[in-house]
Amino acid sequence: MDILCGIFLWFCYSTLAASAVALLVMAIQALFRRHMSARMRHALWLIVLIRLLLPDFPNSPLSLFNMLHLTSGMEKAVSEVLPSGADTPPIAAPENSQEKAPLSTQNYAPSQNNDLLPAAVAPQEAEKPAPSSTDRYPLALKIVSVVWLAGTVAILGYLLAYMWRIGGKRKTLQAVKDPRILSVMNDCRKKFGIRKPIPLLTGNEMKSPYISGVIHPWIYVPEALGSRLSDAQLYHLLSHELAHYKRKDIAWNMIGSFVLAVHWINPVIWICMKKMKADRELACDAYALEVLGEAEAIPYGMTIIEFLKLYSASRNQPSLLYFYGSDDRHQMIRRITMIKSFKKGTYKLSSIAVVCVAVMSVMTLTNAAEPGTADAPKQYAEHSAAVVKDGKLVPSSGQTFNTLEEAVKAADFTFKVPDGLPKGYRLEEARLSRKSAEESKWNEAQLRFVEGNKEAVSGTFDFLAVEGGAGLEATYETIEQSVLNNKAGGFSIGQGSLRMMKGLWAMKVTVKNSGQSERRYYVWEENGVQYQIEVTGSLSDQDIITIVSSMKYPEKA
Repeated sequence: MDILCGIFLWFCYSTLAASAVALLVMAIQALFRRHMSARMRHALWLIVLIRLLLPDFPNSPLSLFNMLHLTSGMEKAVSEVLPSGADTPPIAAPENSQEKAPLSTQNYAPSQNNDLLPAAVAPQEAEKPAPSSTDRYPLALKIVSVVWLAGTVAILGYLLAYMWRIGGKRKTLQAVKDPRILSVMNDCRKKFGIRKPIPLLTGNEMKSPYISGVIHPWIYVPEALGSRLSDAQLYHLLSHELAHYKRKDIAWNMIGSFVLAVHWINPVIWICMKKMKADRELACDAYALEVLGEAEAIPYGMTIIEFLKLYSASRNQPSLLYFYGSDDRHQMIRRITMIKSFKKGTYKLSSIAVVCVAVMSVMTLTNAAEPGTADAPKQYAEHSAAVVKDGKLVPSSGQTFNTLEEAVKAADFTFKVPDGLPKGYRLEEARLSRKSAEESKWNEAQLRFVEGNKEAVSGTFDFLAVEGGAGLEATYETIEQSVLNNKAGGFSIGQGSLRMMKGLWAMKVTVKNSGQSERRYYVWEENGVQYQIEVTGSLSDQDIITIVSSMKYPEKA
């Protein structure tokens, strides 16, 4: 179920990002409707389609999503709306308080409250078990994820059944043998520069002509229609279908159907698909006229009108291309208006149009830049490389060890260490240091764990154990002060709590920058030792709970 919820969170980020791009495309089309060619309108929709189709995109400082504060972390982008229940347990107030109040974990502003954690946990709270892995996602999210998956499977099943039915119908069709129709078809193929033979099939199964087949295309012409059409009308009909073939509209139409099956729960995408197919027909008409010439514009338009009258009322073939959406009066007027005003050369994209599409692609087919440590303000980078000592940020120094066993053996105090790590993580470094220059013993241990290999590190967490640490209050004040003193600005801090296990609570501090990347601190005290875990990466609260639950003293590990 967690895997399904994770996939659904990816879907949420993807569909929301694509919706933003789609709304931008619609705004541009409305603003420049009188100065935008049919092909340009359809090309902009292809950007939306690609955004919906691919799972992820590279980060870029030029991305549109930098302004929308959306990062490439898909689950993170939705977690603000659908928080995990493991992060919000009720916290008892300090002993000197008159009331018990929960501590908010979503207040991303510097807190002025120094009472960070309770001195003792209320008895009824202490009896609650630690959150299990099944509590990582709320029940509502699990239900919505199942509904989304069921809808996707149902629509995909319908599309596959429809394609199977079309393929089955082809076996019942006969090849066109009328020499007049075959002669017109050959003339059309030469006009469009198509060398590959495209079969013409006929029958009485459907009344409307269409083109089908991505790899092996074929054109259906109703048997009753062939004898009724003049050579000119037949020429226009076949030209329209061959224009679809040359423009690869059959493949784009199939991709659009697949995308709609995945994003069916988003009403914006249904609107996009309808507008995209309508613009596809306009672009197809424009391409056909570009090949046929301006002189054929009026006769071609008359053929279009006649076919609209014949087939718009009874058409019920949603995945086919010919005259899609023709029962919409507004779309009929758009097509006729475009054909009437067509000028030779308008189908070709101008240099300005190419630049506009390229700029749109760079802005919309990239994610917001994820600032790294090198790009972060200096104070934030220093905070990453420092540890909290007696309420001050002091650069970590001391003796480094290659193995955990060597560090534990050399330490002058006893502390617990993680006995289980998240999948993909490994120990990179173990370091011992002193809390202050006056001390002579190694009473501070820092372990760094990384995810990935030496060439590509995708996440880290630092584990710190300090004998007789500065205390939770001083630790929070130090982190808070480092954010307030940050001259670059754009940082915020949130403070809350997390239940690690029965009777053990940890202070959780979240520091975010303007790019929405975050660094999380988990601080708690146990048996005279202050522990701290600092996270940069994708580890969740439940992962931290699992790490803390596995901790043992070295001699027991």
